[in-house]
Amino acid sequence: MRNLRNFLLYILFGFTTLSYGQGLADTTGQPNIGKGDEKNKTSDVFATSQAIETKNQLRNLRALIDSNFFNPLEEVVVSAYRTAESKRNITQEITVIRSRGIQNSMQGTTVDVLSNQNSIAVQKSQQGGGSIILRGMEANRVLLVIDGIRMNNLIYRSGHLQNAITVDPHVLDRIEVSFGPTSNAYGSDALGGVVHFITETPSFTQRKQYNWQEKVQYSSANNSWINNVKFRFSNKNFASLTSFTSSVYDDLKSGKRINPFYGESHGDRNYYVRVGLSGDTIMSNKNPHLQLGSGYSQIDLLQKIVFKSKKNRTSTINIQFSNSSDIPRYDRLTDLNPATNPGQDPNPRRLKFSSWYYGPQKRFLTSYQWKARKIFGFDGVNVSVYHQNVEESRMTRKFGSEILKSRVEQVYVSGFNSDAIKRWGNNTLRAGFDGSYQQVFSTATGENIFDPNAPVLPISTRYPGGQNVMSSLALFATHVNKISNQFKISEGFRVGLTSLFSQFSETTYVPLSSFGLRNTIYQRSPVASGSIGIIYEKSKFSKHSVSFSTAYRVPNVDDLAKVFDSRPGQLIIPNPNLRPEQAFTAEIGNIQLFKGGHNLEWNVYSTSLRDALVVLPTQLNGADSVIFDGDLSAVLSQSNARNARIMGYSIKSLINLPYYLSLKSQIQGVLGRMRIESQSIMTHLDHIPPVVARVGLQYNPSSDFSADLFLISNSEKSIDSYCLNGEDNAHYATPMGTPKWVTWNFAMSYHASRKWIFQFGAYNILDTQYRTFASGINAPGRNITASIKNSF
Repeated sequence: MRNLRNFLLYILFGFTTLSYGQGLADTTGQPNIGKGDEKNKTSDVFATSQAIETKNQLRNLRALIDSNFFNPLEEVVVSAYRTAESKRNITQEITVIRSRGIQNSMQGTTVDVLSNQNSIAVQKSQQGGGSIILRGMEANRVLLVIDGIRMNNLIYRSGHLQNAITVDPHVLDRIEVSFGPTSNAYGSDALGGVVHFITETPSFTQRKQYNWQEKVQYSSANNSWINNVKFRFSNKNFASLTSFTSSVYDDLKSGKRINPFYGESHGDRNYYVRVGLSGDTIMSNKNPHLQLGSGYSQIDLLQKIVFKSKKNRTSTINIQFSNSSDIPRYDRLTDLNPATNPGQDPNPRRLKFSSWYYGPQKRFLTSYQWKARKIFGFDGVNVSVYHQNVEESRMTRKFGSEILKSRVEQVYVSGFNSDAIKRWGNNTLRAGFDGSYQQVFSTATGENIFDPNAPVLPISTRYPGGQNVMSSLALFATHVNKISNQFKISEGFRVGLTSLFSQFSETTYVPLSSFGLRNTIYQRSPVASGSIGIIYEKSKFSKHSVSFSTAYRVPNVDDLAKVFDSRPGQLIIPNPNLRPEQAFTAEIGNIQLFKGGHNLEWNVYSTSLRDALVVLPTQLNGADSVIFDGDLSAVLSQSNARNARIMGYSIKSLINLPYYLSLKSQIQGVLGRMRIESQSIMTHLDHIPPVVARVGLQYNPSSDFSADLFLISNSEKSIDSYCLNGEDNAHYATPMGTPKWVTWNFAMSYHASRKWIFQFGAYNILDTQYRTFASGINAPGRNITASIKNSF
């Protein structure tokens, strides 16, 4: 009966493929807005997943396609070219996590969704964070994008970034992860890839409709409660979506069962600091598996309005706001002061900090987007203008000190994007230009927390205390040509100019004028990237691709003015002559579909990273050391002196089994070595995670019920393969490095009706104690999660 049902559905829908998350797409991968109407063939080249309201009507078909008929070659994505395109015409490796997968994962943050649903490594310094690693690159070498707008700004650093948690997973329609250089489409920072968060878009309806939705979710590992409320309103010419999410996370519990691949406990929280009226006191933690000082809370708001101004013209207003409580920097709260005596054993009671936390992390975005088709000679045009405001702050106080140091950064980003698409014959041309203007204002104070009458002290700012401005303007284009029934060629480029200006004030930690240095830095960086690829399709069920692409990362304020890392014995001075980092990648990929709906996808790549930044010794006024803060200090500066080679692979497979079962697996492995120009030997590159794998057995008897039993595993990374002078955080690892670990997990979802959805999950079922690579906090122990969603 099942085969008969599948055959009938294929007859009914075989000539159109439902691209989950992009509305309806025809067999060419383009939005299907009326077969036979050639004028409307590209009626919405910038389609979003809610462009056509199909969630309720086609839910059964979607689930069936997901489990049996879904052809990954027909999936439509927007991350490769910034506009909708079928994977069949893309050489780049792209992974999509659809709305169903995001919600079924029952994860509180977007980074947890990525690590849970995909074989993507994530580094964590605290519970309220997560730094995404793509192809051995992290932080400001990975570009974060939301609804086509860059999140990366002029203070994104090279270590570990936590900004992805400001995106609410409960409003996401999909997450697209583009692996490898993507500067052609998005510009600077897209060396390792792009993580594109795409939020839901309300849809027009023929009749006036209202919809109210509530969701409540609980997780046991951190005693967290998440509440999400959505309200939708729509008619023929107007649609609105309002979403509000409140999340409260208590201190995180790590696993109690010792990792069998290590054999010892690691990362226990045995002591903590209690702050009282009389000062700081070291206290014993009665439950060392409870990671005290890791809890936080957050609220997220989304307001999206879509309206038609006239036929073939739509406008979208997108407002997003995220605000957190103070977020403790857990790894720093476990740092120890050095032993008093050289022979003294390590003593956990020597905690270094009483307070180390990020202040409320705020992100505000407002944008206006105008879409039109059949205008100015193009099939489609998309123009967006936006403004972002980001606030970051760091508060630190050493144990026994009275002074709480507060450093606050206010970032303002304004910009625009414009895209156009034109199709003729076997050719597709996409072109556009974009620009941005960014500012950061950095302030700092020192406050006596035990004496409210004490004066507020001026202290050094994290970034130059004067004006800091970064601007960019670029032109880009891509072209795809179907040169035969089996071969396609694609090429693209981006050219632009980026400028940066920083002004150091007297509050800067390093008094540049006293060393004969200028207090201002000005730099202009012309930039360019390009790509070329060939696609060979032996049949509709097979795609082979070969590509070569380049990407760049322009030094920002964090790089150019990185004087805040100076300390007695080490003086870092600005280097106004920094050049952009560059990545050159060669890649081979294949997607193959087999009889029965099975498929296999693999990619192999090699990346050459050139002119990478590294802090090296230099000279100041002919001297390699100067007196700084009373000590003889070596003079250092950022330099384009590091070259690296990164090689890796990824493999994904789907095997359909009898009795509504399917087996999905994916694995990623990376190797990286680097050489500094002044050295002759190759050493280990930082940000290179162990091999990451996910294998899951799914049961989908109907669209109303699904269950997933899966394991996530990391291979061992020995301490000898760490980059000890980089960002691998060897001091937070075990003496042997990162041991191998495996977690068993289970998740299920039941649609009791069109109004009620129940979900249940059990993660890290064996309660294994482990810590992901380069992290400073243990991963959650056994975590029982449940959620209820109601619509009316």
